[in-house]
Amino acid sequence: MLFDALRTFHSQHKLHQDTGAERGLLSFPARDIDAAARILFENLSQGGITVTALPSGCGWTPDAGYFEAARDAARRGAAIVRLFLLPYRHYLSEPDLIRHWLLDTTAGINVQFCVSGDGFDRVLPPSMAFGALDFGLWDGEVVSYTLYNRASVGRTQLEEWRLSRRLEDIEVADRKWTEMLGIPRLAVGSPGDTATYGIYEPIRQTSSFAYKLSSCMCRQRTPSCSWLHGSWQYLRMLGMVETPAEHSPFFLKELSNSPEKGGSPRILICGPRDYSLVAYAIQAANLQKQRTPPRLAVTDECETPLVLSGWLAAQANVAVDLIRQAPRTLTSSSPYDVIVSCDFLSRLCESDKASTIKNWYTSLGKGGRVVATAQVGGTDSASAPLRTDAEGVEAFADRAFRLASLWKSILDIPPTVIAAMAREYAANRIIWPFRDEQHIAGLFSQQGFSVCTMSAVSPGFRDESAATSIEMAMRKT
Repeated sequence: MLFDALRTFHSQHKLHQDTGAERGLLSFPARDIDAAARILFENLSQGGITVTALPSGCGWTPDAGYFEAARDAARRGAAIVRLFLLPYRHYLSEPDLIRHWLLDTTAGINVQFCVSGDGFDRVLPPSMAFGALDFGLWDGEVVSYTLYNRASVGRTQLEEWRLSRRLEDIEVADRKWTEMLGIPRLAVGSPGDTATYGIYEPIRQTSSFAYKLSSCMCRQRTPSCSWLHGSWQYLRMLGMVETPAEHSPFFLKELSNSPEKGGSPRILICGPRDYSLVAYAIQAANLQKQRTPPRLAVTDECETPLVLSGWLAAQANVAVDLIRQAPRTLTSSSPYDVIVSCDFLSRLCESDKASTIKNWYTSLGKGGRVVATAQVGGTDSASAPLRTDAEGVEAFADRAFRLASLWKSILDIPPTVIAAMAREYAANRIIWPFRDEQHIAGLFSQQGFSVCTMSAVSPGFRDESAATSIEMAMRKT
């Protein structure tokens, strides 16, 4: 029996006073976890499941004894599933995670991933039995909980490993795992094959910069948009907002289509919240192995996303034209091959939608395309904006606080500040969704576009959950 072997080890080594073994509980301090894990996995006969949150920030390394002991058990034939809980999709590009993923997969462990925005936090709240997030269920008879000290912002320390054979704890873990089977897993290839999600977007490093930048740049506009640009990258890290990452395959595919005349495409990015669409344009060019980088232009009436876009382009040695002008009013005499936006049209009223699409047609060359996402539903009238009511605002702020508490190790500001940001964002956010796909097609066809592709995707558990997101590619005819 697993628990008996662990209790014998615990007693023989007199790790510390045994106060819980008779009640079916054992506790090991951080320094003894590797040795205790070796005992557990050497006695494992069938296998188990384990949930691991944010691996490179939890105090362990991929080569730690605990993880190696699990891999040895898998090599002997134990059936082990490891589910990584990630704050956001592009965390897949973290070197520690890629290494961990490779080591586990090579050993025979079934590795899976899900992210905050896909709803796992609603199934697995920040506090479970013992206050643990990371847990495992082994041979159906022992539950392990990993406890961390998350008391300080930006720091996480491994504190304790607890095990239980109590029926009530086993039932909780089994029920949570059963519920988590309904959470969508990320579609990933082999370890390190991160073409779709491993895009260079260092939001952990730039979120604070964007926040500080917005405090001066956004306030040059009236009304200020700091509620959007200052909070955006923090909300991205918590998986609470819809970004190009939720449409990764779509943007990479459409931006990888070279113009008919050959060469690198001339791309105009309209109304970005940060540098994400620049990152996708660069990644698409890299995947196509284009000899010359894409020719990029970014337009917005606020300096904050322009500065961020320019910074990221500079990291890749890609030139970009930064145009401070309302995207809905911009026209160009030098035609673009592609105009791209993410949810920009959903921020415009009906008349502005029509005029923007008209200007896009004028700015595109022959056969040029619009590659965009937008929202449909949530309101019966295209002229009525969709706002978050007071109850929804507080629910959004509460969820931000819970997630910020969960991912405190990657944040540089306290959860209370994150919650205040989220509250301001939700209170100010206004969208004008399209009525349906026919509404979208009608506005584009009126200006001379034909539909190349249009499909609906679920936005997941994000702030846009009242509407459905549409991926579209329209061609100038």
